[in-house]
Amino acid sequence: MSKIITLRKGLDINLAGKPQETLTEAPLSPEYALSPLDFEGVTPKLLVKVGDEVKAGTPLFFNKYNERVLFTSPVSGKVAAINRGEKRKVLSVTVTPDA
Repeated sequence: MSKIITLRKGLDINLAGKPQETLTEAPLSPEYALSPLDFEGVTPKLLVKVGDEVKAGTPLFFNKYNERVLFTSPVSGKVAAINRGEKRKVLSVTVTPDA
């Protein structure tokens, strides 16, 4: 039978050395997508069409059952695609960022 170890007031672990202080630039993505499937219980109603210009923070869709819940664009750019599944269910809204 294994022994149960309980920690109280945390545990200080002394590690030798320091972390490296290097920063690297992450590459920018050519497309950004917002998927209603990532949010359980959300039935999206679209507010944009393919080709619309959007700014960061512009609402792309809202929850059909609670119109105050808005889902906004993560970047400024153009709506490149609205991907749909069975019965025209919205799978994702894709935005291509500005330069």
